[in-house]
Amino acid sequence: MRRYIGTQALNQPLSDVGNALHVGSRFVQTCFQTMLEEELNAQGTLEDETSDLPSPRFLGIDEFARRKGHVYDTILCDLEHSKMLEVSDGRTLEAVCRLLGRLKDPHAVEAVSMDMSTSFRPAVQQCLPHA
Repeated sequence: MRRYIGTQALNQPLSDVGNALHVGSRFVQTCFQTMLEEELNAQGTLEDETSDLPSPRFLGIDEFARRKGHVYDTILCDLEHSKMLEVSDGRTLEAVCRLLGRLKDPHAVEAVSMDMSTSFRPAVQQCLPHA
């Protein structure tokens, strides 16, 4: 059930998942984070935060709160293949640049979908100027 809840949170706001399943949004967030960690561990990318990451044509960048208003993480996704690439601590410009710097071939990224975070746009402009 926890995996199902985490999977639902990939496509919907945490609060919507919680309301639909009659559980709290914090529980949904915990399920989501656990599922992400399991997926990354299965891919072998969770433990090595310096390894190269594949460079998708269409990259998604988003943030999510581990603790609402306090602790945020950044997630990278291959949008074309609906695959999570990495979850990284923080959402600062430096943290996002460090994360984008791990892409094997930055020139392969054609487009980036991101939210309005103040750090994402400058990081993409700096690290992925061809996107």
